[in-house]
Amino acid sequence: MYEIGKEEIDEVSKVIIDRNFFRYKLNGLSECEVFENAVAEKLNVKYALLVTSGTNAIVCALAGLGIGPGDEVIIPSYTFVATSLAVTIVGAIPIMANVDCELGISISEIESCITVHTKAIIPVHMDGLASDMDSIMKLAGERDLFVIEDTAQAFGGSYNGKRLGTIGDAGCFSFNCDKILTAGEGGLVVTNDRALYEKMFCMMDGSGPFNPCNKDIFTETMPFFGMSMRVSNITAAILNVQLKRLDRILDTLSERKDIIVAELSMITDISIVAGSDRSGDCSTKLHIRFSDPSIAAAVGAKLRASKILAYPPTMQPAHVCWKWTKMLGDNFKPYHPKVNPFCVNDNDYNYPMAKYMNSIDIIMSCLKYDIDYDLSLQETLVLAKRMKEIIQA
Repeated sequence: MYEIGKEEIDEVSKVIIDRNFFRYKLNGLSECEVFENAVAEKLNVKYALLVTSGTNAIVCALAGLGIGPGDEVIIPSYTFVATSLAVTIVGAIPIMANVDCELGISISEIESCITVHTKAIIPVHMDGLASDMDSIMKLAGERDLFVIEDTAQAFGGSYNGKRLGTIGDAGCFSFNCDKILTAGEGGLVVTNDRALYEKMFCMMDGSGPFNPCNKDIFTETMPFFGMSMRVSNITAAILNVQLKRLDRILDTLSERKDIIVAELSMITDISIVAGSDRSGDCSTKLHIRFSDPSIAAAVGAKLRASKILAYPPTMQPAHVCWKWTKMLGDNFKPYHPKVNPFCVNDNDYNYPMAKYMNSIDIIMSCLKYDIDYDLSLQETLVLAKRMKEIIQA
């Protein structure tokens, strides 16, 4: 977490003293509703729903869009396992595509993965780096596919002037302890589609339609049995304080990353991964790309020996698909009739490591460094010069 302190304590104390824990309130707005309204305004979207996790935010979006058994959903090979987990929770099949040199899902790879069963694409703005949303939206429009943005690691980032998470059919965010804004845990799903919002509301709270507080919610759809993803006003109270800090957090990170990038840009044999819109980067991480994985490994060892924690992204095994596809099994049969009576097809879904060699080569050629929010600008400059010296050597 970047900033947390007395303001959060004070707001949580108010909730406890008032004994107003539940997310609904008959008279006035609950803390959850205050946050949803504020974050919708901040992101310039019509509807926002606070849920228990970033994973469940994606589940809400998938289910709200009618994606389920027999459907395939294309996701990048470089993403946290939760992206795939959300797809399997609704009974669909995750199809992993290779990433491009900016670490976002590759457009050509998406095209090669599309089948008659494909229903959606989930671009992931991994490490705060924007995916190529113009190309993704164009392709999705041509192939009649939904787009759900996984913005768990990129809250507040942007692409061509639009906030990440607001470009596709739905955008999903996380407030886990290591995210830009945090309440320890929590998630958010946003959309501009009223009918989708109502469906996601049902998924967030299956009993919600029976609550008198929600009598005006359902205008476009008939309520249905969903799940239970409600959060308490304690979570929302923390997030209401956190949201006010967003711009300062992003500016602080950006100042420090800009200093390091300026120094390292003088080195001719490396490149800095910028995503598809450098100006919209959240600046939480720095990615240095080398010409070869062996060079990246050697330089990484030297940096770490100097107590500069630059590491290959594969050191986080839950973030690269070839480290977790084994959990799907060698022959992933999510709709085997013995297991699921809603069997749609009997296809085997294989995930051989060889399929992801392009991603492996790109990612292993990179080193990742977490921008230190607590370093002063002068300390960051000293760090940057030391990094440059070691890499040049």
